[in-house]
Amino acid sequence: MKKLTTLALLSLLSLPVLAQTSSTVKHPAWSKNTAIYEANIRQHSPEGSFKRFQDYLPELKKWE
Repeated sequence: MKKLTTLALLSLLSLPVLAQTSSTVKHPAWSKNTAIYEANIRQHSPEGSFKRFQDYLPELKKWE
């Protein structure tokens, strides 16, 4: 009985996932061929400043 109850609960939890078959999100055109970087500025360099990270931006540009 415990297995049946667990199976029933798991089935109910998966229903919202199964119900969502399409997305209505409209992504802007600029985002189609864009790389978005996230940087932890404080850990990027010993200084931990935006200026030091700004100096690194040309290096990121090379990765495109």
